[in-house]
Amino acid sequence: MGSSFLSLINTARRVGSATAQNIKANSDYSIVLSGQDSPANFGIEPQPTIMNLHASQAIFLIGLILYLVIRAVYQKRANRGTTKLSRSDKRDRLLVLLVILGQIALPLLYLFSPWLNFANSAPSSVSTWLGALMWIAGLWVFWRSHADLGSNWSVSLELHSTHQLVTNGVYRFVRHPMYSAFIVFGVAQALLLPNWLAGGAALVAVALMCIIRIPNEESMMCEFFGQEYREYMTRTGSVIPGVGLRSNT
Repeated sequence: MGSSFLSLINTARRVGSATAQNIKANSDYSIVLSGQDSPANFGIEPQPTIMNLHASQAIFLIGLILYLVIRAVYQKRANRGTTKLSRSDKRDRLLVLLVILGQIALPLLYLFSPWLNFANSAPSSVSTWLGALMWIAGLWVFWRSHADLGSNWSVSLELHSTHQLVTNGVYRFVRHPMYSAFIVFGVAQALLLPNWLAGGAALVAVALMCIIRIPNEESMMCEFFGQEYREYMTRTGSVIPGVGLRSNT
């Protein structure tokens, strides 16, 4: 029994010695790869994946997915009645595509390809925390905007025969809370994506949409709802509470 025990000890020593040599060899190999013989020095660029996103990028991606889920859910519930009034044209469709480019396409291109690396900047932990808070706030406003509107919503500038004027919920404070959410999303994107092109794209696109689209949309609402909407404009802001009140004329 004693000889068997000694034999086991000797075997363990041999296995341990062989394992240690393998670890050292692998370690030396890793050091070589991380130095002058690394793949990057042979022109091989590591491919971005979800697993190697840093914290701010991962937060942005999660927020973007939640945003798209909310939109998809309420898109199915949108009013499908007969169109009674429409201001949808090529310019409006171009604005929508511009927002999609700024909110979705460019950020995903930045996250999963090296093509926008020339515009990178250093990430900041403070920006990450602020960006996360802005994402949460924006998602809440966006969700409430859809929930309060119900089926009285369309992605394009058109009103249906069953459309009703909604003035409760978040619509008590602003007339266009979805645009308010988009502005908050844009700020969050700029904070979370340390890339001046992908980070700032949404804010530029949303600003153009608000400047061009809101006057056209409100003209359509006044035409459809008449005095009721004009009175609503006198007591609520446009995209910021208390800002953009209109006189009842």
